[in-house]
Amino acid sequence: MLGMTRWSLIALLCLGCDEEVASTDAAVLADAALTDGGSTPDAAQDAGRAEDASIADATVPDAAAADAGTDGAIADAGPPPDAAGACHAHALGAAAVPIRSVGMLPEMTGGTIPLGTYDAIDAQTTVPVGGTYRATWVFEDATTLAQLQQITLAGPGPVIPRLFTWSTAGATLTRTETCPGADSFTHTYRVRVEGGDTLLDIRQDTLMFTFRLR
Repeated sequence: MLGMTRWSLIALLCLGCDEEVASTDAAVLADAALTDGGSTPDAAQDAGRAEDASIADATVPDAAAADAGTDGAIADAGPPPDAAGACHAHALGAAAVPIRSVGMLPEMTGGTIPLGTYDAIDAQTTVPVGGTYRATWVFEDATTLAQLQQITLAGPGPVIPRLFTWSTAGATLTRTETCPGADSFTHTYRVRVEGGDTLLDIRQDTLMFTFRLR
């Protein structure tokens, strides 16, 4: 697991934002390709054509943004945080939490998930990685789950409202996306009470997110 690539780790961290990360990465690569492929030919024609010179000048901010690093490119690639969408109108609640490395993760035991709004309060992984996680999951009824979440590694990822149908069996939680996509995700989970708070742990392989019921 220590040898996993950065992109496979990002995919693991998403817990349902696979399309978000993939689209963000594609946008970053496309932006870089357009900048590298478009500014050089225009620059080469500057001496002969004033129109090309003006076009080349117009691409300078894009080149500067690309040179500034991945953080800026990823931040610009997605919609602004907390953007409302057609899927639902819920907003993010608690602040982002650091993704912290631990030696091992607990076993999941399942349980009945009380309906309501849950905010992420912890993120643990057995893989050395830095970054933050921010999420709000709303179990609206016995089959409908509204989700907002954001992973920040090299830069903040997009926040896209999503809707799922959900069900549990034993210690397994299954989510099937109904808006805007149609992906399915299966995780282990457990419900516990600590200090008067209802907590929901969601685990996928070497990663566990902890949510608290508001």
